Amino acid sequence: MLSRVGACLLVLASGPAGLVSAQTSVTTSPKFAAEIVVSNGIPQHTPIANGVSTLLYDSSLHRKPSAEVGGRVASALKIEYHVDGDVVQITATVFYGDFGRLTTPVSLYNLRQEKVDTVSARLNQTVTLSGMAAAGLEPLAIKIVPAQPEFPTGPQVLSKAPSLRVELAGEDRTFYKLKVHNVSAKAVSSIMLEMRHGRDSQSSTSDSYPKVLIAPDATYQTQFSIPYNDNSAPALTLELECAIFQDGTWEGDVVSVAGMAATQVAREVQRQRIDRAINVIVAGNEGDDDAKVAQIRAAVAKFGDQPDGETIERLRARFAGLPAQLPASVMFALKVGLNNQKQATEFELKEFARRKATIPGYTLARWRSDPR
Repeated sequence: MLSRVGACLLVLASGPAGLVSAQTSVTTSPKFAAEIVVSNGIPQHTPIANGVSTLLYDSSLHRKPSAEVGGRVASALKIEYHVDGDVVQITATVFYGDFGRLTTPVSLYNLRQEKVDTVSARLNQTVTLSGMAAAGLEPLAIKIVPAQPEFPTGPQVLSKAPSLRVELAGEDRTFYKLKVHNVSAKAVSSIMLEMRHGRDSQSSTSDSYPKVLIAPDATYQTQFSIPYNDNSAPALTLELECAIFQDGTWEGDVVSVAGMAATQVAREVQRQRIDRAINVIVAGNEGDDDAKVAQIRAAVAKFGDQPDGETIERLRARFAGLPAQLPASVMFALKVGLNNQKQATEFELKEFARRKATIPGYTLARWRSDPR
């Protein structure tokens, strides 16, 4: 089964546009990986276990010049893998018709589909899905390689937060496996990791606020996607940029931690503004509850989602040492927080309407007093 996320599914890789790999939960490490070159000559790897599949579409799917076959144009390709001892069986299925890219694989369920090829291969063998040609697609070559890389590319691992130590626990062809040790007496709610390779970088945030992410003297296990790195690329560095503790204190790079907390700070500023406006409207005598809901929506619409002086100063008050001009990434996070709180208020208003329709005598005043 293929999915971006689900109760028993784990997303393994998201490579170029239109390449998604997923697998069901497994208890043993895979022996094999499928190597496919889909764009720019860069190989993409999918660790193989029973239930693993890869979905290709858009720029990852190469159509032949005369791609239309019988009035149909292939829009997606699913490749499924099944391991039987030392043999990997590979099945290719083509889908026809348009679908929502943000809701795969659900958006594919009702499309017409056709199994176009079934092949098998052993370790270090390459097979071609020649049956794709009949569907108007350029056949793909798949090589079965060891799941563990022959020459590990383990990065230098560092931490800017003295209370957290990062350990490289292993790697496969897709992810670095990491352990983050909290050696402090305080619980951690959020961390940010950043991978640097030359001028390029990518970051990953783990955030469980207001819950605990890493308890005192505990270890958190995570993984970080391995960037493509040819032999001429600079050495990789993976660093824990910052951490926010449960009590609101923090360690690490101030810009990184401000960017991580900016959305939460902006939401709180916006929530306070909206709450003040709602309280005035609910306490007023102008109209019934339906009229007051309309007034609330009008009031919320007037609150902007561009970071203003109050929001920025609230962030600066919490994180001393920020530069005079905040980075674009921090400003964007503030904007997201302001807008998210407006959307959250609209959701609450819809919830009030639902309760009002199902609970006799339910009022705005009761809605305001109900726990959220």
